[in-house]
Amino acid sequence: MQESVLIYCVALLNHIKSILTNTRDGKRADLLRMQVALDDTHEYLDKIELKGSTDANRERMLALLHALDYLQRLHERCEEDEDRDITARKTADLSSIQQSLISAIDDVLKKIMLANRGDIAVRSRQVELDITELVDPMRDNIASSVANGRLDVPAATDCLEAMRWLDRVCHHISRISLHIQQAVLASGK
Repeated sequence: MQESVLIYCVALLNHIKSILTNTRDGKRADLLRMQVALDDTHEYLDKIELKGSTDANRERMLALLHALDYLQRLHERCEEDEDRDITARKTADLSSIQQSLISAIDDVLKKIMLANRGDIAVRSRQVELDITELVDPMRDNIASSVANGRLDVPAATDCLEAMRWLDRVCHHISRISLHIQQAVLASGK
């Protein structure tokens, strides 16, 4: 089960990196097939009875269930209108957030591939905190740009939606990483 969650995580992280960098390198996920797989895995987890299981096994299964829930949410973000991704790529104010997210995705992917799963949450959580600090000042800058006539309302709305999309994606990645780490730690108990 844990390996399936990791496979889904890697596929979605590669997909997000691909859309954020605008590459057509074959790393985009088949989102329809991914949804079926996520649903099937969720259904399988629901059927597992934990009566009589050790506390560590219950902790592990709970962490995997949480990770799967956040994978579903991340999948939903991937299904949203790709205009948000395009705006994030093309808006100078959002480039720092985009680059931080791409860097964090690379780091998390490396840690997963190196089976260094015990500390994947640290990097993604730090990026989430960094991005959260940037959001309010950027929101203020966008509003000021509208007020000063440098940006029209539709463009500002696109920027704000892209910023929210990046923030949510980062949050989901952070939570997925945390729950995968918890599952790994629980399996070692």
